[in-house]
Amino acid sequence: MRFHTLLLCCLTAAVLCSVTVAGDKKDSKPKTYSGTLIKARENTIVFNTPGDNGADAHRIFYVNKDTTVTVDGKPATFNDLFQGMQVTVTPKGSNIAKSIDATSPPKKGW
Repeated sequence: MRFHTLLLCCLTAAVLCSVTVAGDKKDSKPKTYSGTLIKARENTIVFNTPGDNGADAHRIFYVNKDTTVTVDGKPATFNDLFQGMQVTVTPKGSNIAKSIDATSPPKKGW
């Protein structure tokens, strides 16, 4: 009887630990991609990101009505994006942009 009680306690502990570990994964930050905007038109955003071998890689994401856009930390629209901005895209799935956070390039001149 003691053996069964000990076995039940061990199994219960193992299940509780696995649930806690699985729950911790949910709190991790979502993957993002950052780079320099090449173009934003026709509900598509294209930008350069540093590639694994040192060469730039193009990233392409589609934008839909649920995509949120900010420029310099303020709410914006897809039409406010332009070439040269620094962008960080949080994807939803493999190729849909959930959010786009853009930063205007520094102003040139005096």
